[in-house]
Amino acid sequence: MAKKIAQLGKSLGFEWGGDWRKPDKPHFQMRFGKHHTELAQNYSACCTTL
Repeated sequence: MAKKIAQLGKSLGFEWGGDWRKPDKPHFQMRFGKHHTELAQNYSACCTTL
């Protein structure tokens, strides 16, 4: 079952934690084509005053 869920998430463009060097199978994330450090910088630049 987990394999099917992983395949579905990946087919929708999500990155799956089960593919990582240190697997985290319940983890899915959407990177929007950017590295996490770039996303963090963009967030810091626009959203720290919220």
